[in-house]
Amino acid sequence: MYEWHGHRESYESCHTNSNGEESCRTVTYCVTDWDNEWEETKSHYERYEIKNVFFRSKLTDDTQGGWVDILKQPGKVKAGYGFEIKFVVQYTTNSYSAAPKPWRSGCSGKTVSPGWSSVETPQSITVTMPYSDQSGKPVVYNLTPTSTSGTWDNKTEVYEMPMRNAFNMKSTREIFVNEWARDAKYSIRIDTFPFYGSYDKPPTDDILYDSRQIVLQILGANSDDIKSHVTQ
Repeated sequence: MYEWHGHRESYESCHTNSNGEESCRTVTYCVTDWDNEWEETKSHYERYEIKNVFFRSKLTDDTQGGWVDILKQPGKVKAGYGFEIKFVVQYTTNSYSAAPKPWRSGCSGKTVSPGWSSVETPQSITVTMPYSDQSGKPVVYNLTPTSTSGTWDNKTEVYEMPMRNAFNMKSTREIFVNEWARDAKYSIRIDTFPFYGSYDKPPTDDILYDSRQIVLQILGANSDDIKSHVTQ
């Protein structure tokens, strides 16, 4: 970094043209009174992570008030019902907030090198479901954000399942469970797209990436649902 402080001085500059006419103007310039050059070391952090996985089913509506975070607990749904799920991915870094800022005012100022640059996140995640397509391969959704908030250095992205036509009755993001399904637990895997992140940090082989497995718990057809039907 280089910083300097100075003041402005001036002088009169006059010129006589070929007709003997004189014209004058005031010329101002900066005089540096003090300057200094130095280096600073700043601690850097950068994170790209699956922050929350929110889940909602009729069961969570009845017993937990709606959406619940299932990163550390199973998402519970009864056979014959549907569930909604959304994924919250967050990117945070202090590469801008911790960086010294250049400035300029009159005959004083500061330059900073290297500077900083903003970061574009991948805007994509994959979700691998616990069931297969007609060819026998696991169903994988490649999702893009349905909403984004915050600044580039503190950004939150929300991903949701695609809209679908359910039973030719309504468009919904819900996934429905067969009404004859038995008690079981299944894993859903979420992967972010790997990327380097900020180029302002020291060179590294580390890549920003996160992967989580969550548990979907199906309460089978033998589960009692009489109470919730009666109280509705």
